[in-house]
Amino acid sequence: VEQKKLNEALERLLVLEKQTRGAGDAISSSKVLVCMVSLCYKVGDWALLKEHVTTLCKKRGHFKLAVTKMIQRCCEMVPEVQDKEKKMELIELLRTVTEGKIYVEN
Repeated sequence: VEQKKLNEALERLLVLEKQTRGAGDAISSSKVLVCMVSLCYKVGDWALLKEHVTTLCKKRGHFKLAVTKMIQRCCEMVPEVQDKEKKMELIELLRTVTEGKIYVEN
């Protein structure tokens, strides 16, 4: 997936995320959030990954299940990251966005 297509896909997924959140569909919302972070990771766009994880964790009205699933997917990424600096950035991001959110602890 190239950068232009990634941005296009993320824009469409953000619209879908808003619709699923508005409809009260926690399961679909979870799948959309996981897909978004997975796409950013697959392309290797760390800035976009950090931006979306941060933004999505701060949105009001998000389902706890959806945020938890997204954070779990990000945690699964940590051992896969080979670059030590990127790994530390991801760990720090996860520490920041999960602070004070007991429902993401497993």
